[in-house]
Amino acid sequence: MAEIIDQAHDAATRRERLIDSLYDSFTVYPMWQSFLATARDIFECDHAVLAVDAWHAGSGAPAIFFERDEDADTIATLHRAGCFAGSILDQPVEQDRPAAGIRAMLSISILPSDGKKVHLILWRSASAQPFDEAARRLLGEFVPALKRGIRLFYQFVHLTRQHIIAESALETSDIGAMLVDADGHVMHTNSIADEILAQDNGLRLTHGKLKAATPADTTALMDLIREKAAEQQAETDWRLYAPLALPRADNALPLTVIVRPGPAFHPLKNPLQRTAILILRDPQRRPIVPARSLIGFFGLSPAEALLASEIARGASIEEAAQRIGISRNTARSQLQSTFMKTGTNRQGELVRMLLSTAAAPSR
Repeated sequence: MAEIIDQAHDAATRRERLIDSLYDSFTVYPMWQSFLATARDIFECDHAVLAVDAWHAGSGAPAIFFERDEDADTIATLHRAGCFAGSILDQPVEQDRPAAGIRAMLSISILPSDGKKVHLILWRSASAQPFDEAARRLLGEFVPALKRGIRLFYQFVHLTRQHIIAESALETSDIGAMLVDADGHVMHTNSIADEILAQDNGLRLTHGKLKAATPADTTALMDLIREKAAEQQAETDWRLYAPLALPRADNALPLTVIVRPGPAFHPLKNPLQRTAILILRDPQRRPIVPARSLIGFFGLSPAEALLASEIARGASIEEAAQRIGISRNTARSQLQSTFMKTGTNRQGELVRMLLSTAAAPSR
């Protein structure tokens, strides 16, 4: 009886260790690697791999997460050979000598409701022993935790992609963005906001807190931040915002600021912390529109695109010609050709069109 109790306790301990390593691996880079190392240790095997089938049929090899680089080629070969095609969902499957150099392979396949089939594959080298019943039972008991982990993984990937898309759009549009708490302490910024703050002209950081050029402007900014932080809701309401212009000491055009409530906090009942979002634009900044983008967008020649790029940055036709090293007459001829290809008639109209394109980040 004591021996049975010890075995049960040992199995429970290994299962809990496996589950802990699954969730801990979400915070480790590369993701999944620490979990796979733990799985390899617990199951006393030589290799552990996680494979996710291609999202669309016929779209290529699976996404493979592995602890050791050499495992990628082996698992891709096994996948092409159909070793997982007939796998029974949620049930451990052992295969004897499925490929050269492999004595035994133990795998389990799951199918999350919002994704493709996922496989956890363990294998032992040719000189090892097959997996025992305890290993098969442990892998089967791990299925519920693995399903939850994969669902969390998909949510993490989705949110990461959304963040990358939003960040790319802001960078390309030359828009600064920051998240602040209700007292104006900065929690997060994008690179454009960092550049605006570094100029220390109209807006700056003092001990981590936002300050405008004058006490009155700082008070106005803080009042809006507190107001919008208080309006933070479970769902986003784009109608809630407040505009503010922050004057600068050198009489340059003021910084424009849009203050919005912080991110929607659904599914929580209340936010972890009241926050506000600041959207910053500096009218003095001119986005750099790369010549190669203009070639692709409008079919401009390299020379025309180079001239148009300089004009988009605010140069006059004479200044652009001088920078490029061409005559004024050549520049005017290229500008007329650019008008025709872009469907514009005046230089100001051309600049507005060029600056409205999603050409590239401002740097």
